[in-house]
Amino acid sequence: GIPQKSEPFGCGHINDTFLITTDKDNLYVLQRINTNVFKNPKLLMDNYASVTEYLKKYIANEGGNPERETLNLIPAKTGENWLEKDGK
Repeated sequence: GIPQKSEPFGCGHINDTFLITTDKDNLYVLQRINTNVFKNPKLLMDNYASVTEYLKKYIANEGGNPERETLNLIPAKTGENWLEKDGK
């Protein structure tokens, strides 16, 4: 769906988190990484993706539903699990 609404979500102290609502009432969580704290956000996101994939396999092997029991990362148009502020 097409994003229709963005609002702050939660009360984190390091990153900025937003709840995105689409025209189809789908909800997404978008997080802006604080690069003053995390100097290499690409490495952080690569690790995040690796841990998430490991958890999906573990949950599936235990008979669970990995689509509901762990995060689902949505790649940018570039195919990466992250997007830089300038769109690269």
